[in-house]
Amino acid sequence: MLHQLPLSLPKPAVLAAAAWACGYAVIQFGRALLALRWPTVEGEIVDARVIQPWGPNDRYDLESSVSYRYHVAGQPYSGNRVRFGQLTPNSWIPARNFPRAADALRRRYPRGKQVRVHYNPRRPDRSVLYLMPDFRVWVALVVGLYLAFAAVHGGLWPLAPLP
Repeated sequence: MLHQLPLSLPKPAVLAAAAWACGYAVIQFGRALLALRWPTVEGEIVDARVIQPWGPNDRYDLESSVSYRYHVAGQPYSGNRVRFGQLTPNSWIPARNFPRAADALRRRYPRGKQVRVHYNPRRPDRSVLYLMPDFRVWVALVVGLYLAFAAVHGGLWPLAPLP
């Protein structure tokens, strides 16, 4: 029976994890909402590539890197943030998808492609291409809400109830 599993976590640890996940998501959604007021300019894709961040022996994950440039009031700027909520400006890609991911990335962001860049008017060096947060922000929010519900209601269904 699942309700007799020995797995159990203390409520404070579960609540702390829930608070971290929900807090992270709220901050990223807040940044995206604030950026709704940012002006936009035309920019240009400079580079888009799939990279192996830790060396040739790492077969488990890769990152996509998209760089773009834009001008604000005659000053040149460059950026690499595609969406808010990325733990790094680059996006993680499973290595098993490398050939398809690299091709898809090059098709989506070909060098020289014109893009709309949202920039912070107070700090024009801070920019983003898309205002919708990264999918991991949504995942963090769902996990955080689930953990908060589980801590309050006594169990990590279908795992054992919390002490």
